[in-house]
Amino acid sequence: MPNPCVEVRDRGTPFNVALFGELSATTSKAHGAAGALIDGGTRDSGHLIAMNFPVFARYRCPVEAFGRYTWLDCQVPVRISGELSETVTVNPGDFIFGEADGAIVIPKDLILTVLEECERIKGLEDQARHDFARGDDPLEVFQRYNRF
Repeated sequence: MPNPCVEVRDRGTPFNVALFGELSATTSKAHGAAGALIDGGTRDSGHLIAMNFPVFARYRCPVEAFGRYTWLDCQVPVRISGELSETVTVNPGDFIFGEADGAIVIPKDLILTVLEECERIKGLEDQARHDFARGDDPLEVFQRYNRF
C-alpha cells in the first residue's frame, strides 16, 4: 500500500456543489488516502463519519457535482482559499494536519521545524494550563509564558 496521503481538491467550479462524498472517500481510501481537504462542498456526512474518514471542507451541500465539476490532474500544486491569506498553495508532499477546529497545510520543507515549534509551544501551554488550574493570577501566567 502507498504512503498515506490526503486528497486535496480545489473549488474549480462556479457552482456551490458537493465536490466530495461517500463514493469519493471510498475510492480515495482504497488508494491510500487518510482524509481529504476540499476547498468547496462535501456531502454524505453521516457516511463519512461512519467510515472514520476525515474530510475538511468549506461547506456541506446535498447537490452532487456530477456534470458540474471535472477532475483534471493529480500530484500537482493545488491552490485553495486561505484563512490568513487569500490563497494557499498545497504541493505534493506537504503535510496536512486536521482536527476538530480545522486544517492547516505545512510545506514539506518546514515539517520538522514546525513540529519542533509546536512541541515547544505545547510545553509552555501545558505549564500555563497547570498554573491557571492552580488559581495563579492570569496576568502573571501570561507574563510567565506569553500564552493565554
